[in-house]
Amino acid sequence: MNKKVLKIIIPLLTLALVASGILYVIKKRDKDIEVKTQKVLKGDITSLVNTTGVIKSKEHKEYFSAQQKVTKINVKVGDEVKKGDVLIEFDNGDLNNSLNQAQLQYDNAVLQKKELENQVGLYDSKIKDTENKINSLEDKKKQLVEGTMGKEDLVKKEIEGITMQIEQLKREKAAIQPISKEKVKLAENQVDMGKSSLEATKSKLDSLGGSIIAEFQGIITEINASVGGVTNPAAPTLILENINSLKLSLSLSKSEAEKIKKDQRAIIHGKDKNYHGEVSFISPTAKKIKSLNGEDTYVETEVEFLDNPENIKINFDMDADIVTGEKKDVLLIPTEALKMEKDEKYVVYILNDEIIEERAVQVGIQSELNIEILSGVNEGEKVVLNPNSSIKNGVKVKEKN
Repeated sequence: MNKKVLKIIIPLLTLALVASGILYVIKKRDKDIEVKTQKVLKGDITSLVNTTGVIKSKEHKEYFSAQQKVTKINVKVGDEVKKGDVLIEFDNGDLNNSLNQAQLQYDNAVLQKKELENQVGLYDSKIKDTENKINSLEDKKKQLVEGTMGKEDLVKKEIEGITMQIEQLKREKAAIQPISKEKVKLAENQVDMGKSSLEATKSKLDSLGGSIIAEFQGIITEINASVGGVTNPAAPTLILENINSLKLSLSLSKSEAEKIKKDQRAIIHGKDKNYHGEVSFISPTAKKIKSLNGEDTYVETEVEFLDNPENIKINFDMDADIVTGEKKDVLLIPTEALKMEKDEKYVVYILNDEIIEERAVQVGIQSELNIEILSGVNEGEKVVLNPNSSIKNGVKVKEKN
């Protein structure tokens, strides 16, 4: 065989070998594709939000006070108290003295105003009485003048006397000092100022209080005071909690909070027992806290115990499942059979006579293991579990036993 023939045959043989290898790989690949499947079945499904919260008391009171001197502490941490019990007593002697002084100033202002009002009344009465006397004398003088025809000498002295009396009364009237409107207004202002000062002192005394009194039956869980010391307004002087009335306080993320509604059922997981609960509160606003990633947004939510909790301490962490949806007798597939496409559409892969068929589906609620299918598959069909990139429409596969 000459060199020219070899130059033609060798490349042809190489291409043949490569083609044979490719065909072998393809056949082997198709032959080796195996899938695990599960039938689409009907059943019941429950969707949950799994979360963790902190145990808090439903009745929780933090008592704050201004800077007050403590004269007596009647309780210690751990004591059980009844509603109305006096827990801590304060020395408010200076403030009580201020209250007495404010009361006296107000009372004096009221008396001065009343005296001024009486003077105004006396002035009006005296002016009116003097005017009546003057008018009476004027009438008498007029009658005398008119009745003196031919006998002026007989009544002259009497008319002169009356005239003198009238002039005297007029001088007395002019001498009467009126009470000015400004003086009356000043007295009214003094009363108003005294009243405001009294009410402010009373309000301050009421807000401070001479003592801290229990508003409900509970346990003392914290005391930040000592006899003879002065309370710190920035910290609660005392904390009272009802340890027999508990709730689970949650901080839910945005995605969790969007699924939660008031009155939804909850299962609270204790160490040895699970408790029934119910969503009792969802904050109308979200809060932000700083984190390593910037800011986290959360929504405060509370779950109320429907059972009597046993051996559960305030501030314990506890897990809970909140039931966000329940359906019965619906089409279900395992969650690992569902695949989400880039356009956020969901697909599954149906195995039909060893051939893969891709189906778009609509999904409903989801549990930890299963997901509800609203449309796209039929009961009894087989769906491929955990489909990889080799599972495509029309591909032939072998089902694993």
